[in-house]
Amino acid sequence: MNTGDSKQRKLLWGSVAVVALVVIATLIDKGSIGLQLILSGLTVGSIYALVAMGFSIIYSSTRVINFAQGGFSMLGGMLMYSLAVSGKLPMWLAFILAVLIVTALGAGFERVVIRPMKDHSVITVIIVTIGLSIFMTAVPSGYGELTRSRSPRSRATSRSDYLVRLLSPRVSGSSASRWSRLRSSSSSSTVRCSAKA
Repeated sequence: MNTGDSKQRKLLWGSVAVVALVVIATLIDKGSIGLQLILSGLTVGSIYALVAMGFSIIYSSTRVINFAQGGFSMLGGMLMYSLAVSGKLPMWLAFILAVLIVTALGAGFERVVIRPMKDHSVITVIIVTIGLSIFMTAVPSGYGELTRSRSPRSRATSRSDYLVRLLSPRVSGSSASRWSRLRSSSSSSTVRCSAKA
């Protein structure tokens, strides 16, 4: 047996022992909530492992570090949820449609953006994929801000409000609602804008 293999086995079994001790301590200390925490941690860890495998597969096949891959993962989850809840589709159909739509978007992104940039520098391709990731994260969060709240104060009242919410930098969670209040009160004689953090 090779010495490197022996060290790797010791490291692996040491890691397994530490994880087992953490699981046992959590179950003893927290009871059934501890089991829920463990299962939640395993679920989130599995999702991270799938995303990491996606990074590896994408890099090995295209030789591009695609930072938008996390955005595609998020888009798939949000699309499935939207199809199932808002579209009132069965969960299995929403899953299949979300996978097909995000696969088509990813293939289109690769054909239209990544493939033509093969001859550019690595930093250029990284910047483009980071930009797409920011865009893919901003659009659903802007849409969520518009649909989450039902109060007239924080809901967008016009298309310009929507664009401001969608394209403005995220200084704080309530900056868009301050903009809406400022616009709605601009016709009055006094305009006050609070700068609460």
